[in-house]
Amino acid sequence: MKVIFLVQENMPQETSKAIWQRLGCISHEYDSYLITGGTKPSNLPDTKTVKLEGVGTSNEGSISRRIISKIRYSFRCYYELRDIGIERGDIVYTFQTYDLLLGFVFKYICGLKWVVDILDLPEFQLEDIRAAIKKARIGKIAMIVLFLVLARLGIKHSNLVITAARNEGEGFARVLLEKYQVRMASIVAIPNGVDPALIVDVSTAVPERSKYGGRLRLIYIGGVGERRGTLFLLNVLCRIQQEIPSADLVLVGEVERGFAEKVRASMVLLGLAKDVFLRGEMNHNDVIAELDASDVGLYPFPSQGVHDYAIPVKVGEYLARGKPVVATALEGVRGSVDHGVNGFLLPYGDVAAWSECICSLWRDQERYREMAINAVKKAQKMEWSALNERVLAAMSRLSE
Repeated sequence: MKVIFLVQENMPQETSKAIWQRLGCISHEYDSYLITGGTKPSNLPDTKTVKLEGVGTSNEGSISRRIISKIRYSFRCYYELRDIGIERGDIVYTFQTYDLLLGFVFKYICGLKWVVDILDLPEFQLEDIRAAIKKARIGKIAMIVLFLVLARLGIKHSNLVITAARNEGEGFARVLLEKYQVRMASIVAIPNGVDPALIVDVSTAVPERSKYGGRLRLIYIGGVGERRGTLFLLNVLCRIQQEIPSADLVLVGEVERGFAEKVRASMVLLGLAKDVFLRGEMNHNDVIAELDASDVGLYPFPSQGVHDYAIPVKVGEYLARGKPVVATALEGVRGSVDHGVNGFLLPYGDVAAWSECICSLWRDQERYREMAINAVKKAQKMEWSALNERVLAAMSRLSE
């Protein structure tokens, strides 16, 4: 049986990312092809790649160019499927992007079985609509709305829906059941995991504090912006510095357009101009280096509807590097962070609670050490290899 992955867009290149972990696992077991207008990591040798030149990615150029690119990509995919020699019963595998529409089409035109992998709900694209509304980009708004409508109608026709959830009754899986009308029997819930190569040895999980000059360093990895809790973190740091003047904060990730000036103004107003470091986007190795040089990982997202169900890979990476996690008590985070064991789950916006929990780790080095060790032990239970065995089992049943 052949498995054909359709990925028009450029995807994150680090194999720690969920998409490449999944692709690598499946490709090791099945005769697999990747049809893409982008690229793939070089260390996935089991996947045969069909690179489509000239189709670009869905995020390039004007609306008309994007539409033309998607149409060209669709026809090229069809002809590549014929050249590969697909047969009825082979699998076309898509993710939650525009490629899922092709999965629906090829299921019925070519007689393929369709697997769709929902790492994030299509509704997450509503963030792009907000930005488009501000710029009055009517064409982009129309494209996103049309995609969301078609996704809502199409996903329920897939043979198998893999989604990032703890079980079939929670999070994204529950949304797919209730709003997308996907059958329970078609859903396989797989929480996001951890690349085993990132998990440190328990015995080295807690460096001596003197290694970092006796200061407390906090780190947040992800998008930096208003709806990412960035300004809230600045207030938490300001409160912490009343007890620990040496505390600082590293922010790693893309800064929302127009937000950089606002966050810098807040840093100056709070007297944090020298204590907050905006690193911007970095390659994954440099991100891990920043994480290793920090003491506590932060996930300060406010509640935002279906976004609350996301199981953040970054939290798993915090744990893998032996960092206690302080996070908002959102549904998607609760399975990774055990309150009082490997971190703290707290209400968003409670500056006093966040600062007190972080300071308590500074005061009690033994408690910090215990939490750091527990963080690594938790990460060991979240390895991708074990989680993706469930994907292989589901696909094996599908091929019968």
